[in-house]
Amino acid sequence: MIGEKAYVGVRWWAYDENDDTLTSSLYIRGENEKEWKLLKDGISDMAYSWDSSSWPDGNYFVKLIVSDSPSNPPGEVLSTSRESPPVEVDNTPPEILDLKCIAQGKRLAIRFRAKDRQNAIQTAEYSLDGSPWKTILPVTGLTDSSEEEYALESEEVSGSEHTVAVRVSDRFQNVAAGKVVCNPPSPSPR
Repeated sequence: MIGEKAYVGVRWWAYDENDDTLTSSLYIRGENEKEWKLLKDGISDMAYSWDSSSWPDGNYFVKLIVSDSPSNPPGEVLSTSRESPPVEVDNTPPEILDLKCIAQGKRLAIRFRAKDRQNAIQTAEYSLDGSPWKTILPVTGLTDSSEEEYALESEEVSGSEHTVAVRVSDRFQNVAAGKVVCNPPSPSPR
């Protein structure tokens, strides 16, 4: 993979013993598809990347065909091909579930779960009343699963209403955010 979020890329190296000019074509197919679809034809470089942000999540395979057609007449063209291992596309952000905040004296107890359909959660952060984001670890202490549980106690707070924002991301930089408003418990009537 090359580069930025949602971009998929392939690189290859090819040469011709006669120093013929080479051209490449890339084809792609989804995991449960049988037919190759042309992605790009006439590539003169040995790398190509494309924006997959509108593609459905899943595994794709890339087929590269390299030929010496620019230097030879049709009956004498030589070509070779290679197929890639699966290339994963993941454009769906994780989910934030069961986000809760409970005032406990001068601190806030914050709880939530994060879940991703395909990959492990990579980071989780929280912000209290618009303060800078702070990294938080899951209850297990390790971020290594597609579903993680988080529980933390905030620093001391004053005032009556607080907004807690959380955000989580997966390894493909898909980000989800959520917020909850936390109010101290109402005084009980006497």
